[in-house]
Amino acid sequence: MSNYPFENQFPLTDYPYSSREWSNSVDSDPTKNYKMIGFKPGAKLQASELNELQEIFYVQQTLSMNMIHYWLEEVNNNSMTSGPAWEGATPLFPFTNSSGSTMIGFTYSLTPPYGITINMNEGWYLIKEISGIKSWAYLNNSLTKNYGFTPGYYYYAGLSYSTEIVDCADDTTLTDNSSGLWNESVCGADRYQININSIEISPEIGFNYNYFNKILKFGINGATFNVYYINGITL
Repeated sequence: MSNYPFENQFPLTDYPYSSREWSNSVDSDPTKNYKMIGFKPGAKLQASELNELQEIFYVQQTLSMNMIHYWLEEVNNNSMTSGPAWEGATPLFPFTNSSGSTMIGFTYSLTPPYGITINMNEGWYLIKEISGIKSWAYLNNSLTKNYGFTPGYYYYAGLSYSTEIVDCADDTTLTDNSSGLWNESVCGADRYQININSIEISPEIGFNYNYFNKILKFGINGATFNVYYINGITL
């Protein structure tokens, strides 16, 4: 996985602060994509969980600021497009970027006469949940989908996702770490996790927003094949 834009462990990683955000979100393979901490009545509150809350906030903020920087550079060069963070999933970068990172959101190829192969690459994507909350999730493994389409119609391509609650029975690193090690007899708080599952492609008419975040719009208009990001940037 790529650590970009994070270059080193976070300020509250080491003991006695023992935040798990660096190990959960950057230094693990696969990335765990824990977005919230669920505190339960009667459960032991760990100082490390409060430190983790702070770092979760700054990780999300850092990714959003990087996205705005790279996407607005593209948007400003095209008056017919709108800003990033549309009603769907937004890759961290629109194309390549000056850092040299390979985390471009996707690639595609056409299969004559009317087929397309879409690859969503490993990297960060801003996901919109059914609740309306948006948060960054890491796609751990690149995804590929082949699809046959009908000329004269437009289609959306994007990512499906799911969410779940993870406790210490699922992940033993969520047990008490106040001593600098894990005490597996004492559970900590739960984690709210987002999982990016698959590429989904759907006709524009009848599109279902539940657990499907659109990224691209494509189709054949006359003799021309068109593909756009949702904000209008042509690819």
